[in-house]
Amino acid sequence: MISVTVLALLGMALSGYLFSSRFIFSKYRLSKYQGHHLLYKCLGIGLVVFGLSAALFALTWPFTSQSSLAFEFLARAFPEMTQSQFNLYSILLLGIIGADMFARLLNRVIFRSFYILYSDSKNDATYGSTSHSLTINQQASETDPALTNDRRGKPKRPLLKKRSDYLLDLIVYKKCTDNGYITHVIDTFLSPSPLLLTLDTRRCYVCYPNEVKTPLDHQEDQELSIIPLCSGYRDDKDMCLELTTVYEDVLIELSRTPDEYRALSEVDRKKAVAVLESHKITISYQRVVSIASFDESKYLNFKVHENRRRKEIFSGRKVDEDERDSDLIDVPSSE
Repeated sequence: MISVTVLALLGMALSGYLFSSRFIFSKYRLSKYQGHHLLYKCLGIGLVVFGLSAALFALTWPFTSQSSLAFEFLARAFPEMTQSQFNLYSILLLGIIGADMFARLLNRVIFRSFYILYSDSKNDATYGSTSHSLTINQQASETDPALTNDRRGKPKRPLLKKRSDYLLDLIVYKKCTDNGYITHVIDTFLSPSPLLLTLDTRRCYVCYPNEVKTPLDHQEDQELSIIPLCSGYRDDKDMCLELTTVYEDVLIELSRTPDEYRALSEVDRKKAVAVLESHKITISYQRVVSIASFDESKYLNFKVHENRRRKEIFSGRKVDEDERDSDLIDVPSSE
């Protein structure tokens, strides 16, 4: 049989890893630990879980010690097993199962508490609930008065609950990630404002994030879904931004207020959703060169000075080229 010490360490490490990978405030930090650091982290949490499991086992021992069918069955399969070894294995198994259940229970309490604060908040826009960070059909459904009531007499809003869970997940992930691109995008999603994306092809988009997903494994594999407002490119000579295309249909839909959305018929809502869906673009973070906040008024003001300065620079370069060509022409022949 496996050494009791080794089995105990494996059990504690497994229970610690299960808790850390399930609990919302630790699951995104777990990928930062490698090798023995990850092992020590899991063993530390597993030791706490083991202690709680041992305490629970001790409390129930007066009732379970009378007869143990499990011990009798295992004793037949493993005659060398003692009662103390069986008790240790039981505590380890209880810790593994309990770690998973306890993490899920804590998550449920945390998400529920956040939902209560979120749904009772008077300023709903604090958590990014504007038309720029949600699809139109979600907003319309969440404000639909024809909903059942909960125990407190308040309307049940399944989409609102789903969104509050999603937003809390994003907030926690933002605090854990070291990726500046993702942090910037999440900030913009929670407090909606336009973003300027520059891709490796020099293609540029002024857009709103449509959906931000937390990673299942590696954040480098993530993709970003956007709704473009306008697009353009960066000049190949000086990399200055040139916006060439404005998506008027998108601007019209995103300019609607929540009250205007509620006033739309079901057919018009579907048409509005179809407009946004037809313009949606999904981009890999690996293709993004830079992300910047975008302000239209500042951009237009800056562009006037930029164009004037670019004209002066190009004119100066042209004069220098003409003078250089003239000097080449005036060079006397070596004959």
